Amino acid sequence: MWPAIRDGAILTIEPCPAGACRRGDLAAYVSADQRLIVHRVIAPLSDGQLTFRGDGLELPDAPVPEREVLGKATIEWQRPFRLRAPRVRELRLLLRALLRNLTQRW
Repeated sequence: MWPAIRDGAILTIEPCPAGACRRGDLAAYVSADQRLIVHRVIAPLSDGQLTFRGDGLELPDAPVPEREVLGKATIEWQRPFRLRAPRVRELRLLLRALLRNLTQRW
């Protein structure tokens, strides 16, 4: 769920029926392989299932049965997002890769 939820974030899950989850809500569910997943609700389906997708993912998750939905998730705390200036070594690597790419095209 990066960038909305970053590593180390503290979340609370408020139990609620799947029908109370609306499009755009963060919600938690138990996946088929028994992992706890927190993703955004994309759409409720007519048969009571919900479709989820992580913010950083292109494809939605498989439809989730109503009984697997644990509730709505809320971010209680997370580290502030900080950008830093690139280090000299990182700039060198980037320039080298760009130059290599340009020389291969010509």
